[in-house]
Parts: sequence; C-alpha cells; structure tokens
Amino acid sequence: MGVDIKTVLKAALAGKTKVDIGQFQMLNVDEIKAAAGEDWPKMRQRVVDTATHFIQKRLAAKHVTLACADGFLIVFAEEIDDPKEDIAEIREALIEFFLGSPDLPNLKLVANALEVSPEELVSLAAPAKKSAPPARPASVRKSEPDQPARKIPPPDRKPEPVAPGHKTTFLPVWDGQSQSVAANICIAKVEVEGRWLDGRRALQTQMADTDHLTLDLTAARQAVQSFTLAMRKKRKVSMVISLHETTLLDPSARDTVLECLSALPEPIRKAFWLRLESADLSAAETAQAAEPLQSLGYQILVERRFGDHDFAAFQEVDIAQFASKALKPANAETEGMLDQDTTALNAVVRAARDRYATTLLDDVRDLKTLKQATACGVRYLAGPGLLPEAGAPMPCRPLGIVDLCRMARAA
Repeated sequence: MGVDIKTVLKAALAGKTKVDIGQFQMLNVDEIKAAAGEDWPKMRQRVVDTATHFIQKRLAAKHVTLACADGFLIVFAEEIDDPKEDIAEIREALIEFFLGSPDLPNLKLVANALEVSPEELVSLAAPAKKSAPPARPASVRKSEPDQPARKIPPPDRKPEPVAPGHKTTFLPVWDGQSQSVAANICIAKVEVEGRWLDGRRALQTQMADTDHLTLDLTAARQAVQSFTLAMRKKRKVSMVISLHETTLLDPSARDTVLECLSALPEPIRKAFWLRLESADLSAAETAQAAEPLQSLGYQILVERRFGDHDFAAFQEVDIAQFASKALKPANAETEGMLDQDTTALNAVVRAARDRYATTLLDDVRDLKTLKQATACGVRYLAGPGLLPEAGAPMPCRPLGIVDLCRMARAA
C-alpha cells in the first residue's frame, strides 16, 4: 500500500482509538505462484483487483477495502453489530467466487475479524516480503477459522429445448502456456439443405431463417447441459459461450440471455467464458455492451478486429481476454502470417498485458500460424488447423505441442 493511502487512512480514522477490520489472506500463495511461473505478477494483480472489486460491492460505500501482502483488509468506517458474521459471509462468497478458476485450483483463505488501533492498522496494511499466515495483534477480538471449500454439485437442470434446425458443436481451445486443452467454444449450427453450417455465417449470408438471440441461447443452453454431463462423469471442462453484439445492445434480447446465464449457480460460473462478438463495434460500444455481464461472475472475452490494440475504453470493465480471428491466407498454398501481421499481433499482446488480460487467436488454419502466434505471446489458440470441432466438449487435459502438431497433420 502506498504512502498516500496511509495518509488518507490516518486522516479518516483521526480521533478513533479502535476500529473494526476484516483481515483476509491466501495461505498457499507459493503453490499458486509456482504454477503460474512468469505470469504470477499479472495474475496476482488481477486477483487483487477482482477480489477488491468483489468485496467493495458487498459493503457500504463508506467502508474501505485495501490490498495488502497476499490478501486484503476491510476497514469498517463505523461500528457494526457483528463483524465476525460479515467477514465470514464475505470469505465464503470469495471462495465460491474463485472456485473453478483454472488459475486458482487450490485456493485457501483465512479470515479474521479484528479490533485494532489506527497505528496497528497502518502496520497491517504494509506489504509483506513473503507469504505467511495472518498475524494476530494483541487486540484480537473475534476470529473465523479456515474451512475447506465446499464441493459444488452439478447444476440440477432439465435440458432446455433447442430450436428446430439448430444444434451445437465444440471447438477446443489450446493453451500454449500450460500445454493443455483449456476450454471449448460452443458453436451454434443451423441446418441448410441437409448440411449443418455455422449459424453466424448462415445468418450473415441470409442462408437460414434464424437470429442472433436464438443462436446465443442455443449455444448457452447446450454449453450448460454439456458441462453438467461432464461434471457428473467427473470430467473437467470449460466452455466459451459467444454472445452477439446485437443481443447485448437490445434491452429485450439482453434480458432474455442474462436470465438464461443467471440460472447457472454462481460458484461454477468461472468455468465459463463469455465471448462478446463485437468486432464491428467501436471499443467504447464494446465496453458498454460488456458492462451488464460483469456482475454475473463469468470471465469476459471481447472480440476485436485483428491488430486492434487500443484498449483504453476498457478501463472500467474487467476483461479477462481479448480475442481476434486470424487473417485468412491469400490462397490455399499460403501458410503463416506476414511480417506486418506478426508486428500487429505483438502490439495486441502487449496492450492486453497492460490490462492484465490474455489473448486468444481464433480461426488458426495451419501450424506455422500457431508457432508464429505463440512466439508473439498469444496464450490461447483455436481453429480448424489445430483441433477439429466435435459433438462433445474435449476435457481439459495436458496436450503438448508435439502431440498437437501430430494430431493436426493427421486430420
């Protein structure tokens, strides 16, 4: 915590001899840090920002949330009836919020309700050099012991009907950093003269009688049903659900799809990525369209045109990932990207990192593009040149680049 914030706190607490606070700390940071490797600094910052925002939304505006060491402090600006109860509820909600996140598979959180002096508060808020269990001042009044995270059962939902002439397929997303299958893009298809075509493409070319809301609901419902089935079989999967810009900008359509997404239990929403297909919108319009999704607890992806790296409009929106489609090759014999394309992709990756976000390159058609994109720092890749679409999602599992290349050549 910076000196300026300390000064503000001292001023706000002037005249008080004791103040109620809540102290939260992650106990297994070293394990998470080791798994994250070079991504740890941006991952930690993102966890801090997300958790701080999450906590602050559950408190009155006058209370203060601070990041410190490997945890957080809540400063209650006025006396409350039972700090222990409030802290316990926030701790449980935080564990559920992060449960299912692939970056924090073994998160443990300890929480204490304390009564401290302003001087002790300033000391507690100072950043620590290494992770350790939270220290208890002599004036500890109440405590909340650490409890194991609850097991979340699969959602007990009846299958939603699929619109006639619609179905879904699943396109695996490969994580180049962890060398594994990370998720599956749920693609809504429509039947046209006995053939199943990509719904967006069929709608764009006026080949099918459908609309974007129907395609969005088809993908969302089928993704949830496939996820439920995988959970019951004890298979780990993650899903990418695409939402079209027109759905989120139309109030009636937006309410319909948000109602569908809100039906999924909060603790497992982190296993779903919501991808906003907004390549034709300005960045400001995309940020506006994404705002209603923030409160749902899903990871949010936004699609931008290839090479677009102006993300200034997303200052107030928590975007987990920026996605774009690879440029189509000039002809069937062409593979890989041109030099100017890799230069543009490098700029996108840098801009995303500045926002503590990752990048996804979709529609990858050949292995040369895969290698160039990973060299640029793109973490997630998908497309017909890597792993094929299938009728069921591929479980999240290790998949090295050698095996990926072998599978792609055999396809």
